[in-house]
Amino acid sequence: MGVIYMMIFDEERYAINLLINGTHGYYIKWHDLLILSKYFRFKNKKESEIREELINFCIRNNSEFNEVVFEDSISSAIAKSKKQYLKLAHSVIVNKSEIETIRTLNNYIYEKILFTMLVISRFNKTANHSCSSNYYINYNFATILPVAKVYVSKTERNYIKHYFFEQKMIEAVTPNTRYYINGRDNFKILYANDNSGSYVSVPDPYESAYFYPIFCEVCGKEIEKKYRQKHNMCNNCYLDHKNRGKNY
Repeated sequence: MGVIYMMIFDEERYAINLLINGTHGYYIKWHDLLILSKYFRFKNKKESEIREELINFCIRNNSEFNEVVFEDSISSAIAKSKKQYLKLAHSVIVNKSEIETIRTLNNYIYEKILFTMLVISRFNKTANHSCSSNYYINYNFATILPVAKVYVSKTERNYIKHYFFEQKMIEAVTPNTRYYINGRDNFKILYANDNSGSYVSVPDPYESAYFYPIFCEVCGKEIEKKYRQKHNMCNNCYLDHKNRGKNY
């Protein structure tokens, strides 16, 4: 069984759902075994108990389960769970200076992507109890964009990623280092900082796109985005814009 990379933020909830509803089909992912191992360890179960729980889970979800065949997967999941924390749901704070740096791109779509990348990175840093002063994100860019509610072609996706490199918003992580994961895109977030003060609080990284503030493209005032609104202007600037149009 190979590792399938997934973007799961609330691993406690995910593990409980697995235990209640099982897997889809007979295929049992190694990543699910890892999360379950972390969950049972979080519940203070002994290693022998974790192994027993995983075996029972496999029996329930795969009628052809063979303990000998699954031994390596179960053992490696248990061993890996010793080095990782169970990711628990928590809010993510983004400060004003980070928002100001993101806004320098002056492109709402690009800004929303950078905001989402920062939220994911900060969530994982906190969930992993990292003491590093740096911020990293280890997910494929194609996986990040749907979380930001951005859907573009592969060509445009590659252009955006290259543009972020050019603008010194992100940089590549050196292979074979602590913060590099094989098989994924690995970025260091350069616009993150640990300044105090909350500007935006995001309760769930999957909802990041809905929490990125919108500013009037004319005066810069923060505004509330309205459904089906086709412009990013405050009421005063929009009325002024309409009135000027009538004068021509």
